Amino acid sequence: MEAIEQLPEGPAAAFVGLAPRAVGGGGRWLALGAIVLSSLVLGLDSTIVVTALPTLSAKLGATTDQLQWISAAYTLALAGFMIPAGVLADRLGRRRMLLVALFLFGASSVAASQTTTADGLIWMRAVMGIAGAFIFPISLAILPTIFSD
Repeated sequence: MEAIEQLPEGPAAAFVGLAPRAVGGGGRWLALGAIVLSSLVLGLDSTIVVTALPTLSAKLGATTDQLQWISAAYTLALAGFMIPAGVLADRLGRRRMLLVALFLFGASSVAASQTTTADGLIWMRAVMGIAGAFIFPISLAILPTIFSD
């Protein structure tokens, strides 16, 4: 007789829909690589804008206040939305929310690179911070599920 696999209860139940390839065998190392890469991009994005501030000031005609907001909007949104994002991901499903957050981060990054105003860049950096606030806690919550054995 075949054993019936029990589904996890509690917060782990939201993660049942993880792609089977990422959980078993060598696929989990690919999943780990993707998580590390996404976290690296988030970390770099918070610091790399500092080197671009002189260029942004010249190209966008940004004032000192706008330059400060360009650099702070991402970090402020990231920090402010991290706890609510983790709770929302637990309730709606981590995999789904991670995919939405990665898409939103990429789309807002492309939009930020094409903006021609400092205010537009500030808003896109805030959207990138909100998306990053979902990526960080979900990535940390996924790791124990992937490497549970």
